[in-house]
Amino acid sequence: MRNSKLDILKGIGIISVVIGHAFNTDIFFSVISEDIKRFVYIYHLPVFFLCSGFLFNENKTFISLLKSIWKKYIKFIIIVLSSLLLLPLWYELVVINDVISVKVLVTKIFRILLFRPSGIFVHAMYFIPFLCFTQFLYWICIKFIGTSIRRQVFIIILAMIIGVFLTENKYMHYYNINISVLMLPIMFLGKYMRNNCFVEIGNSTNVIWLVASFLLITIMNKYFSQEIDLSRNIIYGGYLFYPIVFIGLIFSISLSEVFMQANSKISIYVRDIVKLCGRYSLYIMAYHFIAFKLIDGIYGIINNTDVSVNAIWPIAHPELRLIYVIVGCFFPILGIELFKRLAK
Repeated sequence: MRNSKLDILKGIGIISVVIGHAFNTDIFFSVISEDIKRFVYIYHLPVFFLCSGFLFNENKTFISLLKSIWKKYIKFIIIVLSSLLLLPLWYELVVINDVISVKVLVTKIFRILLFRPSGIFVHAMYFIPFLCFTQFLYWICIKFIGTSIRRQVFIIILAMIIGVFLTENKYMHYYNINISVLMLPIMFLGKYMRNNCFVEIGNSTNVIWLVASFLLITIMNKYFSQEIDLSRNIIYGGYLFYPIVFIGLIFSISLSEVFMQANSKISIYVRDIVKLCGRYSLYIMAYHFIAFKLIDGIYGIINNTDVSVNAIWPIAHPELRLIYVIVGCFFPILGIELFKRLAK
């Protein structure tokens, strides 16, 4: 049976991922877009590691752990390899600058089989290999340190120190091993949440935590002028990473609690949408960039836009940011549902 609270929490995380990418400011900078991007990047991936720690079964045997990782690997292979089949479409929509040779395609396939996200417009799938490695590290820690709280606290502190050191100095960044170490304490936090359950608190208290965490993140972002971008090994200037992520997780959890206590028709409808996105979070993670480029291609054809514009990554038309977010979330859901119906 699915956990509604976790689905909502993952929904908040994946919608924030799509928002963060749609409000990318590498090419099209604006202060508001930058503030939105930096805000959601604080918590959007840590939320998934929190949920992973919550759901992780510490009684797994090594074989069952490998089976779990193997299932993720197979999904990864299917999703990333299938992205190569869309290459003719991207040529038709004029969103790729250069012709990809057979040699390059073979190299991509080889890298994909090695658990690298070398498909086309599925860059966000880099998340899956380092999630698997984090779970593997977590399992090893649990098996070797047992249930001793003192040992677990020691491992958490050690992982914080080593994770920040490796990431700041760009050591062991292949397969994002450094980020896996960095995320280990977040998985432990998910475990403690499971053991103590979600704290049941009243509506007013949830709103207070929500507003307080929102203001704290906003103030810290302005004051420290730092950001988090795990794909680029940017972690808020070092050891500030954990305090700001912790505040971001409070924001996410408080927001999920507010959604859980929804009682008006509109708020219930919004909650159900967020929950739906949480259930399909893997596919939204996998295909939202493809949705972005579909928008770029179709919009480019309508406006006769040159390929040099359509090929801008990750978005080519900043005036469509809201459309990117909506389509980026719902196109993968509709696609998967359609595939399920056709497969019956």
